[in-house]
Amino acid sequence: MAATPTEISRVDGGNWLVAVHGQLTYGTSTAFERALRQISEDRPAGVAIDLAEVWFMDSSGVKALLSARKRLAAVGARLALLRPHQMPLSLLQRMQLDRFLEVAGSLEEAFPSRRDPASVREGT
Repeated sequence: MAATPTEISRVDGGNWLVAVHGQLTYGTSTAFERALRQISEDRPAGVAIDLAEVWFMDSSGVKALLSARKRLAAVGARLALLRPHQMPLSLLQRMQLDRFLEVAGSLEEAFPSRRDPASVREGT
């Protein structure tokens, strides 16, 4: 099962959500990187990559995530990994990359300022 962005959508505040399924490996990471490159050209505020259904990731997948982080940082955007499945999370932790890649449990946790209703007032 190829891991390709199966759902790419723009959310509030200039943020993007990319849902990935299956494997993020040598054979699938090229299409994944291509999609993230296109998103970075849009100069997003942030990109959340939902890894909840990525059950396997190898070093090519890790490289793709690190490349995405670098590319997005270059345009001033944040990268967050949402709900990573246990296998990819364990790999990132063993490599101590969870220190460099932000991990969040939800889109709201990743981008808390995306639209805070309490900060929006009528007439101001």
